[in-house]
Amino acid sequence: MFMFNIIQFIVPVMFLLVIGIIIFSVIKGIGQWTNNNSNTFYHITFEVESGDRMELQISGREYGLLAEGDVGKLTFQGTRYKNFEREF
Repeated sequence: MFMFNIIQFIVPVMFLLVIGIIIFSVIKGIGQWTNNNSNTFYHITFEVESGDRMELQISGREYGLLAEGDVGKLTFQGTRYKNFEREF
């Protein structure tokens, strides 16, 4: 009878422990997924004709199209990047 009482106690505790581990794993996985999908910001430094340099935030698509040493016409408004037209 004593063993039966222990089993009645241990089985629900083990069940709750397993459910807790599963819930913890799911929450941890969602947190990792959210962290991996956070926004990425790209900044690029342009040097203008006067020799001054300015750092502007640009999109990942634009960042991929630019290379060091590119020469062209930069269009910006304040600290906002608008466009860059490369000269060939």
